[in-house]
Amino acid sequence: MEPDRVDRLVADVVALFPAVDAEAKSLGARLLHLSDLTQQHYNAVCERLGISLSGHSVLTTLRRHAPRQLTLTEINRDALVTSGGMTFVVGKLEEAGYVQRVAHPTDRRAVLLRLTPEGRRMADKVVVAMAEADKSIAGHIRGRDRPPVVRTMHKIQLAVERVSEVVPQLADATTGARSRSRAEARSRTQTATKSGARGHAPGAVPRTP
Repeated sequence: MEPDRVDRLVADVVALFPAVDAEAKSLGARLLHLSDLTQQHYNAVCERLGISLSGHSVLTTLRRHAPRQLTLTEINRDALVTSGGMTFVVGKLEEAGYVQRVAHPTDRRAVLLRLTPEGRRMADKVVVAMAEADKSIAGHIRGRDRPPVVRTMHKIQLAVERVSEVVPQLADATTGARSRSRAEARSRTQTATKSGARGHAPGAVPRTP
């Protein structure tokens, strides 16, 4: 198999930084590249239907749970593709006539979402179209190879999910350490400035040894 862009990147990085773990770098680089390719593949399917990838995820989640209505929190918890701007995504689906907002019966702060008849038809189209997109990828992998590939991908998914839970904690710890370092540096500077001011007060005559 000819070296691809991931192989070339890993080789270049390891040559520049010999301490880098080549296998871990290769795994991470392939995940990033695969994520980009996968987004492009499925985005193209959704665009042909006039919705976004996040919009597809909302419609599919509501269709799976119909006729039960869901809150945004429930959709985010169960959807495969989520977005920080989910409220915006739902707004677009509502404008298109695919979803309706319903007052929550017990929580005034929350709203429930449900599919309209048109939204149900669109959700069905999306599910079928995405299944065909799945098959177009799976068709390049031999049938007997698919189960171990799926198991390996599941292991990688679990690993990334675990790391994703830790990263915010690491970021907070790093931010805290930097803040403490800056505070300590300011304190040292202020102490040095005060000491200098005391040693060279206006009108003071230096002592002669």
